[in-house]
Amino acid sequence: MEPETQDRLQRAYARLVALRKTLGADTGFDPQFDEKYVREYHGALEHLEAVGFDVEEFKVPASEVDHRVTGGNYVSGKTRYSEEKFVDRGILLTKLDAVLTYFEFKTVRPEEPKREIGFHSRTK
Repeated sequence: MEPETQDRLQRAYARLVALRKTLGADTGFDPQFDEKYVREYHGALEHLEAVGFDVEEFKVPASEVDHRVTGGNYVSGKTRYSEEKFVDRGILLTKLDAVLTYFEFKTVRPEEPKREIGFHSRTK
C-alpha cells in the first residue's frame, strides 16, 4: 500500500473513532446532533473515497439534515424554525457505526484470524 494511501486511511479512521467517542459521550437528552458533526463525518469519508473506497451508502442523506422546529402559533398556523440544521442522533450514529464496522472488515490482514460473524450458541 502506498504511504499516501495508508496515511489517508489512518486519518479517516482516527477522525471516525474520535467522532464516535465524542458523540457517544454526549449523554444529553437532545435527540439531534448539530450539522457540524455531519460535516466532520463526511470529511472523514472523503479521505476514504480519495483512496478508492465506495462509501456512498454510509453518507447521511441531505434530506436527513434539516432545521429544527423552535416554536409556532396555533392560531396563525405559523411555525418557527432554527437557523441551524440538525440530524437525528440515531441516523448519524448508525451510519458512523456501520462505516467503522466496514472499515474493520476491509482492513483485516490475511495473516490475522478472521472475526466470526453471526450468532453463536454459548453451550457446546
